[in-house]
Amino acid sequence: MNIDTLLTGIIRVLKRVRKRVMESLESGEGRKVVGLGASGDSTLMVDKVAEDEIRKGLMDLLKDFYLLSEETGFIKVGSNPSLYLVVDPIDGSTNLSRGIPFSSISIAVSKTPSLQGLIAGVVANLYSEDTYWCIRGKGSFKNGEQIHVSHTSSLKEAVLTVVVNERRTPGGLNAVKPLFGKTKSVRLLGSVALELCYLAEGKIDAVVVPPNHVRNVDALAGIIIASEAGATCVYTGDETKLTKIEKLGFIAASTKPLLDEIISLTNFPQRKTFNPPK
Repeated sequence: MNIDTLLTGIIRVLKRVRKRVMESLESGEGRKVVGLGASGDSTLMVDKVAEDEIRKGLMDLLKDFYLLSEETGFIKVGSNPSLYLVVDPIDGSTNLSRGIPFSSISIAVSKTPSLQGLIAGVVANLYSEDTYWCIRGKGSFKNGEQIHVSHTSSLKEAVLTVVVNERRTPGGLNAVKPLFGKTKSVRLLGSVALELCYLAEGKIDAVVVPPNHVRNVDALAGIIIASEAGATCVYTGDETKLTKIEKLGFIAASTKPLLDEIISLTNFPQRKTFNPPK
């Protein structure tokens, strides 16, 4: 199966998943805690519903693949897989559990077990009909229309989002604090995959995540969508492997001058540029 056909199939799967998730929420069952996922977070009924529906849909599309998911971790499906599928059944579970309408479902596709091997991504907004996707080298799209990042090049004109969680990863707030007095506006929205799609379509100008603050399953689909829409992204730490759930930090910005200005103020360590294969 070629990547275009696979992506079309994944988009269909996520439309079905969105429908099942909303049905689960409307029934009142979706927000119940039913266990712990592979990432260590509480699993809501709606997480399980989404995960089960995604896995079934992917197995209908592909006979063989590797799957890395927030709920089940890393598994091999079939006897001879060549693609790695990175799934976050619900990104923004806290928002969802409180009824805040900002959550998403994401799937990234890689031809190698590393971040640099990404070749496609899909992110579906749970609370709207908006679906974002990209294929490496072909640009990024929202509902079939090509999208592009903004041209904002100065921090004083930029609207950006940050991810901080002092309880889980102390130090993140101090790492991004220098940005608060320099930028036009800072937002904390709660679904990094969807935030990266907002960057891709020019609604915001940068996404800033301190080291070890998000899981690879949360971010990878959004990272390649933003990159294909023109964003520049650098990430921190060792090369992210797609065979286990790992945490990373990154800065994704609409322009190189804006990225450089953010880097000069945050000074995150071990920066590497995300550069998917051509």
